Amino acid sequence: MNEPFIPIQSPKLPIPICAPISKKSPFNQTVIITIVVGFELFLYGLLTQITESLKLSVYTAVGILLIITSLVLVKNQKYGKILFSIITWTITLSILILTLLIIINPFGILFLIALTANFSTETIAQIGFIIGLNIYMHSANKTLSDYIKHNTVQTLNITSKLLYFGLFIICLSMATFLYPLIYPSQGKAKEFKSYLENKYHEKFELSNFKTTSKYENSFVSCDELIATAHPKNNHEITFEVSSFIRNCKGYDKYYDDYIDKSLKYKISKKIKEVFGVTPKYDIDLSFDSRGQTSNKNIQPILTLSIFIESSLTKDNVNLSEEQIREMSNYIVNELGLTEFYFYYIIKSQLSADEFQRLQIEPGIKVNCQEKFSIDYNNYQQINTDVNLKKYYSPKECIYNLGKSQTSINYVDTYPN
Repeated sequence: MNEPFIPIQSPKLPIPICAPISKKSPFNQTVIITIVVGFELFLYGLLTQITESLKLSVYTAVGILLIITSLVLVKNQKYGKILFSIITWTITLSILILTLLIIINPFGILFLIALTANFSTETIAQIGFIIGLNIYMHSANKTLSDYIKHNTVQTLNITSKLLYFGLFIICLSMATFLYPLIYPSQGKAKEFKSYLENKYHEKFELSNFKTTSKYENSFVSCDELIATAHPKNNHEITFEVSSFIRNCKGYDKYYDDYIDKSLKYKISKKIKEVFGVTPKYDIDLSFDSRGQTSNKNIQPILTLSIFIESSLTKDNVNLSEEQIREMSNYIVNELGLTEFYFYYIIKSQLSADEFQRLQIEPGIKVNCQEKFSIDYNNYQQINTDVNLKKYYSPKECIYNLGKSQTSINYVDTYPN
Protein backbone atom coordinates (compact mmCIF):
# COMPACT_ATOMS: atom_id res chain seq x y z
CA MET A 1 0.00 0.00 0.00
CA ASN A 2 1.35 3.31 -1.04
CA GLU A 3 1.92 5.80 1.78
CA PRO A 4 0.63 9.34 1.20
CA PHE A 5 3.24 11.81 0.03
CA ILE A 6 4.07 14.41 2.70
CA PRO A 7 6.25 17.32 1.44
CA ILE A 8 9.23 18.02 3.60
CA GLN A 9 9.54 21.72 4.52
CA SER A 10 13.05 23.06 4.27
CA PRO A 11 14.22 25.02 7.30
CA LYS A 12 14.73 28.75 6.76
CA LEU A 13 18.41 29.33 6.35
CA PRO A 14 19.98 32.79 6.47
CA ILE A 15 21.37 33.98 3.17
CA PRO A 16 25.17 33.76 3.35
CA ILE A 17 26.91 37.09 3.80
CA CYS A 18 29.21 36.40 0.85
CA ALA A 19 26.34 35.51 -1.50
CA PRO A 20 26.60 37.17 -4.90
CA ILE A 21 24.94 40.53 -5.45
CA SER A 22 21.56 39.74 -6.94
CA LYS A 23 17.85 40.13 -6.34
CA LYS A 24 18.03 36.94 -4.27
CA SER A 25 20.33 38.59 -1.71
CA PRO A 26 18.80 42.00 -0.82
CA PHE A 27 20.63 42.08 2.51
CA ASN A 28 23.98 41.75 0.76
CA GLN A 29 22.96 44.36 -1.77
CA THR A 30 22.08 46.86 0.95
CA VAL A 31 25.30 46.25 2.89
CA ILE A 32 27.56 46.54 -0.17
CA ILE A 33 25.76 49.61 -1.52
CA THR A 34 25.99 51.25 1.92
CA ILE A 35 29.76 50.65 1.92
CA VAL A 36 29.97 52.23 -1.55
CA VAL A 37 27.92 55.26 -0.43
CA GLY A 38 30.05 55.58 2.69
CA PHE A 39 33.24 55.42 0.64
CA GLU A 40 31.93 58.07 -1.76
CA LEU A 41 31.17 60.41 1.11
CA PHE A 42 34.53 59.69 2.73
CA LEU A 43 36.35 60.32 -0.57
CA TYR A 44 34.57 63.60 -1.15
CA GLY A 45 35.33 64.66 2.41
CA LEU A 46 39.04 63.95 1.90
CA LEU A 47 39.20 65.78 -1.43
CA THR A 48 37.61 68.89 0.05
CA GLN A 49 39.38 68.69 3.40
CA ILE A 50 40.93 71.91 4.75
CA THR A 51 44.38 70.92 5.98
CA GLU A 52 44.96 74.31 7.61
CA SER A 53 42.16 73.91 10.15
CA LEU A 54 41.96 70.09 10.05
CA LYS A 55 38.20 70.48 10.19
CA LEU A 56 36.28 67.22 9.76
CA SER A 57 33.59 67.70 7.12
CA VAL A 58 30.11 66.28 7.55
CA TYR A 59 30.65 64.20 4.41
CA THR A 60 33.72 62.50 5.89
CA ALA A 61 31.99 61.86 9.23
CA VAL A 62 28.86 60.34 7.67
CA GLY A 63 31.00 58.27 5.28
CA ILE A 64 33.04 56.79 8.13
CA LEU A 65 29.87 56.01 10.13
CA LEU A 66 28.24 54.24 7.17
CA ILE A 67 31.35 52.12 6.51
CA ILE A 68 31.53 51.15 10.21
CA THR A 69 27.79 50.36 10.26
CA SER A 70 28.13 48.10 7.21
CA LEU A 71 30.94 46.16 8.90
CA VAL A 72 28.81 45.81 12.06
CA LEU A 73 25.91 44.53 9.92
CA VAL A 74 28.16 41.82 8.49
CA LYS A 75 29.24 40.78 11.97
CA ASN A 76 25.91 41.17 13.80
CA GLN A 77 22.72 41.99 11.94
CA LYS A 78 20.77 43.06 15.04
CA TYR A 79 23.27 45.59 16.38
CA GLY A 80 24.15 46.76 12.88
CA LYS A 81 20.47 47.46 12.20
CA ILE A 82 20.14 49.45 15.46
CA LEU A 83 23.20 51.57 14.54
CA PHE A 84 21.85 52.07 10.99
CA SER A 85 18.49 53.26 12.37
CA ILE A 86 20.21 55.71 14.76
CA ILE A 87 22.26 57.24 11.91
CA THR A 88 19.20 57.40 9.62
CA TRP A 89 17.03 59.28 12.09
CA THR A 90 19.90 61.47 13.31
CA ILE A 91 20.46 62.71 9.75
CA THR A 92 16.74 63.28 9.17
CA LEU A 93 16.09 65.02 12.50
CA SER A 94 19.17 67.24 12.07
CA ILE A 95 17.89 68.45 8.70
CA LEU A 96 14.34 68.94 10.02
CA ILE A 97 15.57 70.91 13.05
CA LEU A 98 17.81 73.06 10.83
CA THR A 99 14.90 73.73 8.47
CA LEU A 100 12.60 74.56 11.41
CA LEU A 101 15.16 76.99 12.87
CA ILE A 102 15.39 78.78 9.52
CA ILE A 103 11.59 79.03 9.30
CA ILE A 104 11.02 80.35 12.83
CA ASN A 105 14.05 82.65 12.76
CA PRO A 106 13.00 86.26 12.00
CA PHE A 107 15.91 86.51 9.56
CA GLY A 108 15.26 83.08 8.02
CA ILE A 109 13.41 84.63 5.10
CA LEU A 110 16.58 86.61 4.25
CA PHE A 111 18.54 83.36 4.09
CA LEU A 112 15.96 81.83 1.73
CA ILE A 113 16.00 84.95 -0.48
CA ALA A 114 19.83 84.86 -0.62
CA LEU A 115 19.74 81.14 -1.43
CA THR A 116 17.26 81.72 -4.26
CA ALA A 117 19.26 84.67 -5.62
CA ASN A 118 22.46 82.60 -5.72
CA PHE A 119 20.86 79.44 -7.06
CA SER A 120 23.41 77.39 -9.00
CA THR A 121 24.25 73.85 -10.09
CA GLU A 122 26.12 73.37 -6.80
CA THR A 123 23.08 74.49 -4.78
CA ILE A 124 20.86 72.02 -6.64
CA ALA A 125 23.46 69.29 -6.09
CA GLN A 126 23.59 70.06 -2.34
CA ILE A 127 19.79 69.89 -2.01
CA GLY A 128 19.67 66.77 -4.21
CA PHE A 129 22.34 65.11 -2.07
CA ILE A 130 20.36 65.71 1.14
CA ILE A 131 17.12 64.43 -0.41
CA GLY A 132 18.82 61.41 -2.01
CA LEU A 133 20.66 60.48 1.20
CA ASN A 134 17.42 60.59 3.21
CA ILE A 135 15.52 58.51 0.65
CA TYR A 136 18.32 55.96 0.52
CA MET A 137 18.81 55.74 4.29
CA HIS A 138 15.10 55.21 5.06
CA SER A 139 14.63 52.74 2.18
CA ALA A 140 17.70 50.77 3.22
CA ASN A 141 16.56 50.87 6.86
CA LYS A 142 13.15 49.40 5.85
CA THR A 143 14.86 46.74 3.66
CA LEU A 144 17.10 45.66 6.53
CA SER A 145 14.15 45.56 8.96
CA ASP A 146 12.12 43.33 6.59
CA TYR A 147 15.00 40.98 6.03
CA ILE A 148 16.00 40.62 9.67
CA LYS A 149 12.38 40.12 10.83
CA HIS A 150 11.06 37.93 8.01
CA ASN A 151 14.24 36.68 6.31
CA THR A 152 12.80 37.81 3.00
CA VAL A 153 12.28 40.98 1.03
CA GLN A 154 10.11 41.70 -1.98
CA THR A 155 12.86 43.20 -4.11
CA LEU A 156 10.45 44.67 -6.66
CA ASN A 157 8.30 46.56 -4.14
CA ILE A 158 8.21 50.33 -3.61
CA THR A 159 10.93 50.23 -0.91
CA SER A 160 13.45 48.65 -3.29
CA LYS A 161 12.64 51.16 -6.02
CA LEU A 162 13.04 54.07 -3.62
CA LEU A 163 16.38 52.65 -2.44
CA TYR A 164 17.80 52.67 -5.96
CA PHE A 165 16.21 56.06 -6.69
CA GLY A 166 17.92 57.55 -3.63
CA LEU A 167 21.22 55.96 -4.66
CA PHE A 168 20.85 57.44 -8.16
CA ILE A 169 20.34 60.97 -6.75
CA ILE A 170 23.35 60.57 -4.44
CA CYS A 171 25.60 59.43 -7.31
CA LEU A 172 24.38 62.28 -9.53
CA SER A 173 25.07 64.84 -6.77
CA MET A 174 28.49 63.35 -6.00
CA ALA A 175 29.44 63.49 -9.68
CA THR A 176 28.67 67.23 -9.64
CA PHE A 177 30.95 67.65 -6.59
CA LEU A 178 33.81 65.39 -7.62
CA TYR A 179 34.22 66.21 -11.30
CA PRO A 180 35.75 69.70 -10.79
CA LEU A 181 37.94 68.31 -7.99
CA ILE A 182 39.35 65.39 -9.99
CA TYR A 183 39.67 67.43 -13.19
CA PRO A 184 40.14 71.00 -11.90
CA SER A 185 41.56 72.37 -15.14
CA GLN A 186 38.76 70.99 -17.30
CA GLY A 187 37.52 73.88 -19.42
CA LYS A 188 39.46 76.42 -17.35
CA ALA A 189 42.85 76.50 -19.10
CA LYS A 190 41.37 78.24 -22.13
CA GLU A 191 39.35 80.57 -19.89
CA PHE A 192 42.43 81.55 -17.85
CA LYS A 193 44.50 82.17 -20.99
CA SER A 194 41.77 84.32 -22.48
CA TYR A 195 41.55 86.37 -19.26
CA LEU A 196 45.34 86.97 -19.12
CA GLU A 197 45.76 87.71 -22.83
CA ASN A 198 42.85 90.16 -22.88
CA LYS A 199 44.22 91.91 -19.82
CA TYR A 200 47.93 92.12 -20.73
CA HIS A 201 47.91 91.61 -24.53
CA GLU A 202 50.57 88.89 -24.26
CA LYS A 203 50.63 85.14 -24.81
CA PHE A 204 50.84 82.96 -21.68
CA GLU A 205 51.36 79.29 -20.84
CA LEU A 206 49.68 77.54 -17.89
CA SER A 207 50.53 74.49 -15.78
CA ASN A 208 50.11 72.90 -12.33
CA PHE A 209 46.37 73.33 -11.84
CA LYS A 210 45.17 72.68 -8.30
CA THR A 211 42.17 73.45 -6.10
CA THR A 212 42.02 74.71 -2.55
CA SER A 213 38.91 74.78 -0.38
CA LYS A 214 37.71 76.74 2.58
CA TYR A 215 34.61 75.63 4.45
CA GLU A 216 31.99 78.33 4.84
CA ASN A 217 29.99 75.87 6.94
CA SER A 218 29.86 72.10 7.49
CA PHE A 219 28.36 71.32 4.08
CA VAL A 220 29.45 74.17 1.80
CA SER A 221 33.05 74.89 0.83
CA CYS A 222 34.41 77.82 -1.18
CA ASP A 223 36.68 76.37 -3.88
CA GLU A 224 39.48 78.24 -5.66
CA LEU A 225 41.24 76.98 -8.79
CA ILE A 226 44.91 78.05 -9.02
CA ALA A 227 47.37 77.66 -11.91
CA THR A 228 51.01 78.58 -12.44
CA ALA A 229 51.58 80.81 -15.46
CA HIS A 230 54.41 82.52 -17.33
CA PRO A 231 54.69 84.67 -20.48
CA LYS A 232 55.21 82.48 -23.54
CA ASN A 233 58.48 84.23 -24.40
CA ASN A 234 59.84 84.44 -20.83
CA HIS A 235 59.94 81.40 -18.54
CA GLU A 236 61.70 83.35 -15.77
CA ILE A 237 58.60 85.31 -14.73
CA THR A 238 56.31 82.81 -13.01
CA PHE A 239 53.15 83.87 -11.24
CA GLU A 240 49.77 82.55 -10.11
CA VAL A 241 46.38 83.04 -11.70
CA SER A 242 43.26 81.90 -9.89
CA SER A 243 39.50 81.88 -10.02
CA PHE A 244 36.91 81.19 -7.34
CA ILE A 245 34.91 78.43 -8.96
CA ARG A 246 32.33 77.25 -6.45
CA ASN A 247 30.16 78.73 -3.69
CA CYS A 248 32.36 81.83 -3.30
CA LYS A 249 30.45 85.05 -2.79
CA GLY A 250 31.98 88.50 -2.46
CA TYR A 251 35.23 87.62 -4.27
CA ASP A 252 36.59 88.86 -7.58
CA LYS A 253 36.13 86.26 -10.30
CA TYR A 254 39.82 86.28 -11.29
CA TYR A 255 43.05 87.15 -9.56
CA ASP A 256 46.67 87.17 -10.68
CA ASP A 257 49.95 88.60 -9.41
CA TYR A 258 51.62 89.11 -12.79
CA ILE A 259 52.22 92.85 -12.24
CA ASP A 260 53.94 92.15 -8.92
CA LYS A 261 56.16 89.33 -10.24
CA SER A 262 56.93 91.10 -13.51
CA LEU A 263 58.01 94.36 -11.85
CA LYS A 264 60.15 92.55 -9.29
CA TYR A 265 61.83 90.58 -12.08
CA LYS A 266 62.59 93.75 -14.08
CA ILE A 267 63.90 95.66 -11.04
CA SER A 268 66.12 92.75 -9.98
CA LYS A 269 67.54 92.53 -13.49
CA LYS A 270 68.25 96.27 -13.54
CA ILE A 271 69.99 96.14 -10.16
CA LYS A 272 72.37 93.46 -11.49
CA GLU A 273 73.03 95.60 -14.55
CA VAL A 274 73.74 98.82 -12.59
CA PHE A 275 75.76 97.38 -9.71
CA GLY A 276 77.58 94.51 -11.43
CA VAL A 277 78.04 92.43 -8.27
CA THR A 278 74.48 92.16 -6.99
CA PRO A 279 74.06 93.84 -3.59
CA LYS A 280 71.43 92.90 -1.05
CA TYR A 281 68.11 94.52 -1.83
CA ASP A 282 64.45 94.46 -0.85
CA ILE A 283 61.53 95.13 -3.19
CA ASP A 284 58.05 95.76 -1.83
CA LEU A 285 55.04 96.48 -4.04
CA SER A 286 51.74 97.37 -2.42
CA PHE A 287 48.39 97.39 -4.18
CA ASP A 288 45.21 98.90 -2.83
CA SER A 289 42.29 96.49 -2.39
CA ARG A 290 43.67 93.61 -4.48
CA GLY A 291 44.35 96.09 -7.29
CA GLN A 292 45.93 93.45 -9.52
CA THR A 293 42.60 91.73 -10.14
CA SER A 294 40.81 93.85 -12.68
CA ASN A 295 42.95 96.69 -13.98
CA LYS A 296 46.37 96.14 -15.52
CA ASN A 297 47.05 99.90 -15.40
CA ILE A 298 46.77 100.09 -11.63
CA GLN A 299 49.79 101.87 -10.14
CA PRO A 300 51.45 99.98 -7.28
CA ILE A 301 53.49 101.80 -4.64
CA LEU A 302 57.14 100.71 -4.81
CA THR A 303 59.50 100.68 -1.86
CA LEU A 304 63.03 99.75 -2.95
CA SER A 305 65.94 99.41 -0.53
CA ILE A 306 69.47 98.65 -1.76
CA PHE A 307 72.15 97.84 0.81
CA ILE A 308 75.82 98.57 0.08
CA GLU A 309 78.55 97.25 2.38
CA SER A 310 80.99 100.18 2.42
CA SER A 311 81.40 103.76 3.60
CA LEU A 312 80.77 106.89 1.58
CA THR A 313 84.14 108.41 0.61
CA LYS A 314 85.58 110.81 -1.94
CA ASP A 315 86.57 107.81 -4.02
CA ASN A 316 83.10 106.34 -4.37
CA VAL A 317 80.67 109.23 -3.89
CA ASN A 318 80.43 109.96 -7.65
CA LEU A 319 79.75 106.28 -8.44
CA SER A 320 77.07 106.12 -5.73
CA GLU A 321 75.33 109.22 -7.13
CA GLU A 322 75.42 107.77 -10.67
CA GLN A 323 73.86 104.52 -9.45
CA ILE A 324 71.13 106.39 -7.55
CA ARG A 325 70.26 108.53 -10.59
CA GLU A 326 70.22 105.56 -12.96
CA MET A 327 67.93 103.46 -10.73
CA SER A 328 65.59 106.41 -10.08
CA ASN A 329 65.33 107.26 -13.79
CA TYR A 330 64.63 103.62 -14.58
CA ILE A 331 61.80 103.46 -12.03
CA VAL A 332 60.10 106.54 -13.47
CA ASN A 333 60.93 106.45 -17.18
CA GLU A 334 61.08 102.71 -17.91
CA LEU A 335 58.68 101.22 -15.37
CA GLY A 336 56.35 104.22 -15.43
CA LEU A 337 55.78 104.20 -11.65
CA THR A 338 54.51 107.48 -10.26
CA GLU A 339 54.67 106.69 -6.54
CA PHE A 340 57.87 105.19 -5.13
CA TYR A 341 60.36 105.31 -2.26
CA PHE A 342 64.00 104.47 -3.03
CA TYR A 343 66.54 104.05 -0.22
CA TYR A 344 70.24 103.69 -0.99
CA ILE A 345 71.66 102.45 2.32
CA ILE A 346 75.40 102.27 2.99
CA LYS A 347 76.22 99.95 5.90
CA SER A 348 79.61 99.91 7.62
CA GLN A 349 81.47 99.06 10.83
CA LEU A 350 83.53 101.40 13.02
CA SER A 351 87.28 101.34 12.48
CA ALA A 352 89.69 100.52 15.33
CA ASP A 353 90.63 104.23 15.59
CA GLU A 354 86.98 105.22 16.00
CA PHE A 355 86.49 102.58 18.69
CA GLN A 356 89.40 104.11 20.58
CA ARG A 357 88.32 107.73 19.98
CA LEU A 358 84.76 107.04 21.16
CA GLN A 359 86.01 104.94 24.08
CA ILE A 360 83.93 101.91 23.11
CA GLU A 361 85.14 98.59 24.37
CA PRO A 362 86.42 96.23 21.64
CA GLY A 363 84.03 93.37 20.87
CA ILE A 364 80.85 95.44 21.13
CA LYS A 365 78.87 95.24 17.89
CA VAL A 366 78.31 98.67 16.36
CA ASN A 367 76.06 99.04 13.30
CA CYS A 368 76.54 102.16 11.19
CA GLN A 369 74.61 103.35 8.16
CA GLU A 370 74.35 106.30 5.81
CA LYS A 371 71.30 106.73 3.61
CA PHE A 372 70.07 108.48 0.46
CA SER A 373 66.29 108.88 0.28
CA ILE A 374 64.67 109.51 -3.11
CA ASP A 375 60.93 109.51 -3.69
CA TYR A 376 58.34 110.71 -6.19
CA ASN A 377 58.21 114.14 -4.49
CA ASN A 378 61.91 115.03 -4.88
CA TYR A 379 62.85 112.89 -7.90
CA GLN A 380 62.67 115.71 -10.47
CA GLN A 381 65.62 117.56 -8.95
CA ILE A 382 68.21 114.75 -8.76
CA ASN A 383 69.18 115.10 -12.44
CA THR A 384 69.87 118.86 -12.15
CA ASP A 385 71.47 119.07 -8.70
CA VAL A 386 75.27 119.20 -8.64
CA ASN A 387 75.36 116.50 -5.98
CA LEU A 388 72.87 114.54 -3.89
CA LYS A 389 73.86 115.93 -0.53
CA LYS A 390 70.39 117.20 0.34
CA TYR A 391 68.97 113.67 -0.05
CA TYR A 392 71.64 112.28 2.25
CA SER A 393 71.27 111.31 5.92
CA PRO A 394 74.63 111.45 7.75
CA LYS A 395 76.18 108.38 9.26
CA GLU A 396 74.54 107.08 12.40
CA CYS A 397 75.97 104.27 14.53
CA ILE A 398 73.99 102.30 17.09
CA TYR A 399 75.25 99.88 19.72
CA ASN A 400 73.92 98.29 22.91
CA LEU A 401 75.39 98.67 26.37
CA GLY A 402 73.55 96.26 28.64
CA LYS A 403 69.84 96.98 28.31
CA SER A 404 70.28 100.49 26.93
CA GLN A 405 70.87 101.49 23.32
CA THR A 406 73.35 104.21 22.42
CA SER A 407 73.55 106.07 19.12
CA ILE A 408 76.34 108.12 17.60
CA ASN A 409 75.33 110.79 15.10
CA TYR A 410 77.84 112.35 12.72
CA VAL A 411 76.96 115.96 11.93
CA ASP A 412 78.33 116.09 8.36
CA THR A 413 80.13 113.20 6.70
CA TYR A 414 79.25 113.94 3.06
CA PRO A 415 82.49 113.97 1.02
CA ASN A 416 83.15 117.29 -0.77
